[in-house]
Amino acid sequence: MDEKWVCYRCTYKNSPLNLRCMMCETLRETNPNTGKWKCLACSFSGNSLCYQSCDNCGKFQDDLLASRKDLVPNNLSKEGFWQCNACTYHFNNSNRSTCAMCGTINNHDVNSEKTWTCSACTLINPISAKQCEVCDTPTSEESSLSKWTCPVCTCDNFNTLTCRFCHSEKVLSNVVKMESKWQCSECMHLNSNSRLECLLCKSLHNDRSKLEAASSNVSSSDKELKSLQTTCIMKSQEKEILKIWKNICLFCAEQNICFVDDSFLPCPKSISWLPQYPHIVEYVQWLRPSSISSRSWTVYENPRPDDIVQGKVGDCWLMSALAVIAERRELIENLIPSKYSKCGVYHVRLYRDGQWKMVIVDDLLPCDRNGKLIFSKADRNQLWVPLIEKAMAKLCGCYEALAGGTCHEALQSLTGAPCLKIDLESEDDEAWAYLLSSWESRFLIACACGDKVNSNDTDLDYESLGLAKNHAYSVLDVQEVEGNRLLQIRNPWKCFSWKGKWSNDSPLWDTINPATKHNLLARCGDGKFWMCFKDVRRNFNNMEVCKVCPDWHEMGIQGRFLSHANMPLKVHILTVHKTAEFDFSIYQNDRRSCFKDGKPWLPVDILLLVFKYNQNGKCILGDLVVCRRKIQSHMNLTNVLEVGRYAVICLGFNHWEVGNSTNPNLNSDPIPYRLVLHCIKAFILREMKLASSYDDYFLLADTIIKLVLTLGKKQTIAENVQIYCFSKVGTIIMAENNSSYTPVTVYINGNDKSRNIVSSRGSFTTADTVPPLHRQVIMIFTQRENAYYRISYNTKADFKANCVNYPPLGLQVKALHSPRPI
Repeated sequence: MDEKWVCYRCTYKNSPLNLRCMMCETLRETNPNTGKWKCLACSFSGNSLCYQSCDNCGKFQDDLLASRKDLVPNNLSKEGFWQCNACTYHFNNSNRSTCAMCGTINNHDVNSEKTWTCSACTLINPISAKQCEVCDTPTSEESSLSKWTCPVCTCDNFNTLTCRFCHSEKVLSNVVKMESKWQCSECMHLNSNSRLECLLCKSLHNDRSKLEAASSNVSSSDKELKSLQTTCIMKSQEKEILKIWKNICLFCAEQNICFVDDSFLPCPKSISWLPQYPHIVEYVQWLRPSSISSRSWTVYENPRPDDIVQGKVGDCWLMSALAVIAERRELIENLIPSKYSKCGVYHVRLYRDGQWKMVIVDDLLPCDRNGKLIFSKADRNQLWVPLIEKAMAKLCGCYEALAGGTCHEALQSLTGAPCLKIDLESEDDEAWAYLLSSWESRFLIACACGDKVNSNDTDLDYESLGLAKNHAYSVLDVQEVEGNRLLQIRNPWKCFSWKGKWSNDSPLWDTINPATKHNLLARCGDGKFWMCFKDVRRNFNNMEVCKVCPDWHEMGIQGRFLSHANMPLKVHILTVHKTAEFDFSIYQNDRRSCFKDGKPWLPVDILLLVFKYNQNGKCILGDLVVCRRKIQSHMNLTNVLEVGRYAVICLGFNHWEVGNSTNPNLNSDPIPYRLVLHCIKAFILREMKLASSYDDYFLLADTIIKLVLTLGKKQTIAENVQIYCFSKVGTIIMAENNSSYTPVTVYINGNDKSRNIVSSRGSFTTADTVPPLHRQVIMIFTQRENAYYRISYNTKADFKANCVNYPPLGLQVKALHSPRPI
């Protein structure tokens, strides 16, 4: 058999039977100097690797290869290919048992008596071979007593005491049974089925049934969980990833190769969701730093905001956040180590979906025809910016997925700290006081330019003012100079600066002390400028404060939004030992995660409630302390909690599939979320084990009634009959019958003017008889999508009618809409 050939593009060693690289699909005959492939039909040699068809004649690579039998190696017969019945790929080598494209098993006749299939790479070998001709795996008979799976990298090993890939020691008995594994959707690591979370990045099992089992296991326990310091959590993760990183480096050094990340290959689908991406860039070649520049490279050395340059994807939201943290070296050290890797493997720490994720990447970076970086870069031959951007692209699916985002998302992804939006439409003194206090606390600040929702300045010419509309900026300084409230702001494009008051050439600088003027203006240029707070409030529609603090205590818990009222309500009891400010953050699948998984993005309306815990009362819920309701993939809530115990509940309603059918779907998949708490002081959190009593069954109804009674608007529609309405992301309607003897029937009549609304009853028209001295949640109108919505309805009360409930209260809604005693 001929020697293996090395792909010039990704350095993978391929079998001589492969005419295309098994990793990145590059043709074997591609010119390594130009990166072009030659058409076998018209001989045109200028075809880009980005395209599968010839630019000149339009013929596809695969069709040409299959038709040219003279390209098949000498040791392969003319009948050396088979066509896949699933994806129709017809360039599979005859000795493969599965399709190279889609993995479908070969249905063509194979003489099983004269061959055996390798359990590691699926190659079909002759019966006389004692080990696989490609990967050297022994036959099943030879390896049955010596085969074991590495618990770190999941590599199959034979007759060794250390893993042949990562060199981890064999820790199990001599005989290890092969078990099925699940692949993490975030970092692609293969995990044992016995694990509920990924060993590498701590993401939950993709299978929701596992999530439900984990939730039910926790629910059966009243075990108290103590908060941990964020630094301890990060150190614990770092030990695990450092071991894997070192083993990869050792393997690459022994094999004298550079690392290629097979879970984020240097190929078109890592650039864009689409197979072709002329809308982003016409040509891409993946180069390592040494091929980009012969000068020495570093990961970072004295990083500065001025180092960062945005590339050809719209991720200014990420670049502006990187510019903010560039002022704090310790924050960059939390993200990526400073040591340059000769074998091209790095590990990056990012905070996504409420938890830290460790992402391993290689240093193959997208470049143009001239060998220049296409996307972000850092001056002075530093790699930290493009490597962090690549890690974020890997988490989100591709570089194109980074287009568009918020300062909030970027700051939280890079720091893991809770973020708070400054209300720029509030009183000027109040907003400035909070902004100045945040800066003095060394919090991070970023902002976005654009029209405000309720602003009259919708015709502002931002370009003439030196600003970019719908663009993210970094806030580098906040100062009050001789009565003037000033902010130093930076454009990640390193150009296009503010031209208004207090700009670099403004005459207002002559009104202050010359020494102060010189000191402040000396730090301008390269997209940095000063602006007064009044102009910031007028031209910027969003400002985020990231509350970075080394002393955070945090805890994250997994939950699921109720799909209907018949599911048990999850309640967490928070114990506060010292009065302190708490930050609650709730995460659900965001737009990028849904696009990556090929699912529509339909965020749940998050309703977070914090009650005083009533341990001795009939109902566990005391007074409502704070709540917030919003349709977002991520929501924050901040409040000072005094010493005591609190009940924390998270709900959502716009995903309910409720009708008046007699056979409701009670087994619909729950939507997961993650609740994270941050506080300077230590705290305790436990999930409450609810009893199967009558009162606990109706806890959902009691929760909504408590909310509406506290924050809803009261309206009397008849004698002793009140309607309470809580209007936020829809409207919650509750009826109260204060009559001692007479029941009342309450009618809700919705009309066709309502838009973008769903009903918890499955109908916009309801009739319910409320018994004397009872309250009832009549209807929950919820905004379906995060867009304009309108609710139009009228109410009526009738003491004579007695219809009980219409639509009937089935199992899906009974625990929410049943009458409750006052």
